[in-house]
This record gives sequence, C-alpha cells and structure tokens, in this order.
Amino acid sequence: MDKGVFFANQTIQNACATQAVLNSLLNKRDEIEIGDELENLRSFVAGFDSEMAGETLLNSDMIRSVHNSFSAPKFIDSDQLPPPDLDDKDDGLFHFITYLNINNTVYELDGLKQYPIKHEKLNGPEEFYEVLPQVLQRRIDKYHGEIRFSLMAITNNKLEQYKQMGDEISAQQEVAKRETWKQENIFRRHDFPKLTVALLKNILKSMSDEEWEELLNLARQKSLARQAQLYKN
Repeated sequence: MDKGVFFANQTIQNACATQAVLNSLLNKRDEIEIGDELENLRSFVAGFDSEMAGETLLNSDMIRSVHNSFSAPKFIDSDQLPPPDLDDKDDGLFHFITYLNINNTVYELDGLKQYPIKHEKLNGPEEFYEVLPQVLQRRIDKYHGEIRFSLMAITNNKLEQYKQMGDEISAQQEVAKRETWKQENIFRRHDFPKLTVALLKNILKSMSDEEWEELLNLARQKSLARQAQLYKN
C-alpha cells in the first residue's frame, strides 16, 4: 500500500457507507478534527493489513452505535450475515466508495477491493476538482445506460460558517433543516413495511373481497387526486 494512505476493507454487510466515511476521515486528519476515539482507533490499526483494519473498525462499539443510530432495523451484526467478497469484480449498484486527494494523487477507496486504486497524478490540490469529474465519468460509463448515481461531499459545518458570518437567517434555516433530518432519521429506524402488512392483514380479516376491492379503488382515487393537486400547484 502507498505510504500515507489509510485503507480498510468492508468486512461486514450493509456497512459500505460507514466504511466510505471512515476511509475519508482517517485519511484527512490534518484537515478534519476526528476526535480522540477515531484517532486512537487509527493508531491501533496502523500496523494491520486492510482486512484486519476493517474488521477492527467495524467491531468498535462506538462505530457500531453510530452506524446503527442512522440505519434501518438491519443493524451491523457480523454473526447474522456472511462477510462480503473482497475481489476486483464489479461490485454492482448502490454501493458507497470514496475518492480523495492524497499526496496530490486521486485515490479511489472501495472497501470491497483488495487495495486502493490510484488514478491521476495532480499538479496541485486545486486540480483535484478538475480531474475528479473525469474519473467519475469513467466509473459511470461502466454501467451502460444506468443513471442512478449519487455524489456526496464532506464539507465545512455550514451552521458554524453562518454563525461566524453573522448570517442569522441562514443559521436559523440550517437549524430547522437539521431538526427535519433528526425526525426523518427517527422514522428511518422503524420498520414501517412490516407494520403496514400487519395492519392490512388485520383489516382483511373483517372484510369481504368486494369490500376490499372498494377500499382499494377509494385509495387509488385519493392518490390520483393528490397527484393532480401537486401538479396543479
């Protein structure tokens, strides 16, 4: 592995986003204050290979707790799911990976690969923002006709920025946005599909087929009416 590059494999299913964030943070300690616990974890796994480092990180009680606080009911649990394959084959859709500028080189850190992937060499930090779109486009081109991609970035704390600028309106909007995120995350941790199925089963017990069909038609009409209202607005 290249000197100065921290890389840990994803060794537990359904944890690729957490692994991508960890690979980002633990490579940017000079730019981001990551806190004592992550600093201690990084120091502890410094001599480990990438698979052992990933196993250690994702078995940390602190990381498990944070991951599970943002996840649906499928929690990190190495006893319930087999480990993901670590190889160079296509890892499919809906998988999180990290792109970073490390030592003026664009690196791709994919927890399901054996090693970091080195892309273009940069002449300086600012060139990263010019070169990265080309690297991403090559990645997208691998999936012919697929358009379901998302791009996220680790940025400065906007709330702190607005406070320093004295922009009270933007700061209040940011606080309100975070309250919305908090509520959304609370809902995300509940298994609403199972609740919905249980409710439907309970309703069906006391209804005939004709009554059920009538209820479905009523629901369809209400749904179409809501859609029409949305388009009208």
